[in-house]
Amino acid sequence: MAKVKSHLRRCVGCGKMSEKTELLRVVKPADGPLQTAQIDLTGKLNGRGAYLHKDLGCVRQARKKRGVERTLKLPFSKSSGEVPALAAVFAALESLVSDE
Repeated sequence: MAKVKSHLRRCVGCGKMSEKTELLRVVKPADGPLQTAQIDLTGKLNGRGAYLHKDLGCVRQARKKRGVERTLKLPFSKSSGEVPALAAVFAALESLVSDE
């Protein structure tokens, strides 16, 4: 019997390893502008991805620790402390996670 390959990814919020299917993916499109990001519900969009648990605590922790910005290699403003394009992504993530 062949072994099934496990697809583990690290959550940028809490740092724990989990199956890829258990996580949400935020992606910076390879062909898009430098400071854009979007939620990838299919897990198949082209580009650099950051993974988060479907948990409000992980989303908030990733926002606080700038885990998504660091993983996606997005420049962030030290004065405001946040990438403007990610504010909408985090708002959508929080509503998506709180609905589940």
